Amino acid sequence: TYTPPEGVEAVVSRKWRNLDGAANDVETIEAILKTRFGFEEIHKLKNREATRDAIFAGITDWLVAPSKPGDVVVFYYAGHGSQVRNTESRESDGLDETIVPTDSWNGAHDIRDKELRDAFNALLAKGVTVTLIFDSCHSGSITRGLPSGKSRYIEPSPLTVSDASDPPKPVEQGALILSASQDDEVARELSDEFGNPRGAFTWALSKAIEAQASDETAEQLFQRARAILRSTGAKQEPVIAGNSERRTQSVLGSAVQSRAASVPVIEVDSDGTVIVQGGIATGLRPGAELVKYDADSTITARIEITQSDGLARSRGALVEGDSLPEAGDLFDIERWVSNASAPLRLFMPQSLGSYAELSAALAPIEALVSSTLIEWVDDPTETPPDAFVYWSGEAWQLVDPEGIVTDLGRSPSADEILSVISTTGDVKPRLFVSIPPFAKFGDRLDARFAKLDASVERVDTPAQASYLLVGRVPEQGVGAGIEYAWILREATVGIESSPAPERSDWHLATEKRLFAASILGRDINKLNVIWGWLNLQSPPDDGTFPYIFGGFENVSDGSRRFAGDTLLVGEKYRVVLETSFAELEKARVKAMSANVERRFLYFFIMDRSGNGYLLYPAVEYGNVENDVVLFSDLPTEIKIPSADGVLFEVAEPVGIDSFFLISTAQPIPQPGVFNFEGIRTRGPASGAQTDLSKLFHALGSGTRGAKQPVPTSWSMDRITVRSAPTRN
Repeated sequence: TYTPPEGVEAVVSRKWRNLDGAANDVETIEAILKTRFGFEEIHKLKNREATRDAIFAGITDWLVAPSKPGDVVVFYYAGHGSQVRNTESRESDGLDETIVPTDSWNGAHDIRDKELRDAFNALLAKGVTVTLIFDSCHSGSITRGLPSGKSRYIEPSPLTVSDASDPPKPVEQGALILSASQDDEVARELSDEFGNPRGAFTWALSKAIEAQASDETAEQLFQRARAILRSTGAKQEPVIAGNSERRTQSVLGSAVQSRAASVPVIEVDSDGTVIVQGGIATGLRPGAELVKYDADSTITARIEITQSDGLARSRGALVEGDSLPEAGDLFDIERWVSNASAPLRLFMPQSLGSYAELSAALAPIEALVSSTLIEWVDDPTETPPDAFVYWSGEAWQLVDPEGIVTDLGRSPSADEILSVISTTGDVKPRLFVSIPPFAKFGDRLDARFAKLDASVERVDTPAQASYLLVGRVPEQGVGAGIEYAWILREATVGIESSPAPERSDWHLATEKRLFAASILGRDINKLNVIWGWLNLQSPPDDGTFPYIFGGFENVSDGSRRFAGDTLLVGEKYRVVLETSFAELEKARVKAMSANVERRFLYFFIMDRSGNGYLLYPAVEYGNVENDVVLFSDLPTEIKIPSADGVLFEVAEPVGIDSFFLISTAQPIPQPGVFNFEGIRTRGPASGAQTDLSKLFHALGSGTRGAKQPVPTSWSMDRITVRSAPTRN
């Protein structure tokens, strides 16, 4: 496991930027490998240790030399990615992709993909199962757009190599490779639900592993991680590479299976505190309960988690049992604590004086609208800007395509702004200026923030935010007022790039027209509902439900579509769940041991506007015939609905929608909780509610701040698809 340099100064011409989240990524992956997959031997090179020579020596001494046929090896890299010019390269651009060692700043060569091929092919030749994970950029493309989390891109190395070799690709020899982004994209960092900086892809992958089924294939795990990543709006498309056999095995190969929800005891303190190997990275939070069974499936001990010590350790107290556990004892997660998904983080810039003062400050900036030297951008979600100007609270600042910030002062002229934008060449640079709120309008928004649910957080910097409050000059000019909207931080071209909306509507505000603040406040609630469902975590798989999503089946021709595919208007589909006979038998034994007789199924869709529509079961019939009896003889395939029924027909408007398949051991008393309008907050539902139904109701109403203990006997699959007009 490797991370990039911290706190070093570049002495070559490349522009270095230290990363915030790589060290956390390493800790997360280490915790997952230990607690979920049982790895005992893990070697790391962090920060200045990760020189070019040390990386190659580590691969040779720690991986290649000691490995034997049948061993399982994981190589994980979190850090900068780049390119280097290869005068003998066969690629059209003449560039080899690289990872960047810590001594690259001092003139050492980057490590090229072709060099890594030789090292990993040596492992594969020995009959070792190899999984490679890279959370880094794979190209020299330039990042454009709104201020956001740091990218893991560093400009191409100024050094040149001449290497005509083209060794076999590891994927052709049986390796599985998961990459954070395409060859022409950057990989981003983000702040997780606890405010920790993380690599966006590693964060999404860890969330997917946290809830994975024991029999889940690498392809299925990757697609769930991709859906989680897309829910953040990150402008990157992850990649899975491997032959068909390898992609249908588990992520670490058929020889390794996830240990699902088992947690080992590390030690017991003198005061009786039990320390277990599992923390935030594996879904353990205060309030969770762990149990130990004897040979007769009787609970002999129970531990309640009282404190999370970071990503990989937790502390708890024995609340049931005659004697304290010992180091090495394995406990199962019986009660899981939901944090009701990641908070919706919002950034609102500080106000810039009164309405009159703001209007005066905008006069020189408004002159840029008609400038022939730049292309003025009205909406950054439709046209990504090359330069972004915003008010920091003390001065105007400009962010260029490489993320470099230039201070423009409190009252820059149009010429001063143009002087720091490259206006040479045939292509005009695109400029967007975000207008801050004026004092009276900002006060109204502050009042709205004070009344918001605890799951909405106001953050101090744009890089921490999910959405930013952005203002723009209306078409009629500053004299007509200022238009404001909430914009997804990682705004990209077109509104169909993410299941999360890229912006709210624009709302006009003037000195006397202040009700736009109330509308923007309601928009926050709508975004909170969407964000909650897109980021909801289900607990680790308890092994009682053997089925996984098997695709959308076209009713007309029987063809199937999967996550990421395109569904055409007019097509009719049902949902297929599938498993194997072996998994059916394992689940039956587990269900009988846990006394879980059945699972109730619910299937609903949420569009980009935050509207939820229950598709199954029909809301008017409630919980009728939507259960699977786990003790009975079950088929390897279930279709919803059965026979020739149609679950849904694709219709306008087209775009990206999110489908949710939920299975629970206890029925949801009011399945109508999955029918909701994202803009409207409902009061408490009447009638008896289970802990789980309370959680779902809180999501649908946008009130999801409290952490709620819920049973582990439920699961959720989230499938993101694109709909499009019928092809002519």
